Amino acid sequence: MLAPAAWCAALGLMSSLIDGNCISRVMLWTSVAACIGLAAAPAVFLGRKRRSLDPDSEATLRTRLVLDLAVAGSVVLALVMLAMAVPLLLQNACNA
Repeated sequence: MLAPAAWCAALGLMSSLIDGNCISRVMLWTSVAACIGLAAAPAVFLGRKRRSLDPDSEATLRTRLVLDLAVAGSVVLALVMLAMAVPLLLQNACNA
């Protein structure tokens, strides 16, 4: 549940850091990096956990499936946040 929580936080943080005329670039970069890091952290942890499981048991196969789905969800949300951040980070609202 860390990746969806990070995505929700990113929605609020990224939109609140843009005021009418200018973007606080340092805070925006920091919040984007933190939210993407939080979303990707479960993928790294669960990937390690998946490799440590015994592949012979049927229960382990079900556990690996759930871990794979969790890793995929975490990676997808991290990529969504990255795609969401690119236009915000590249626009130049300060010179408008």
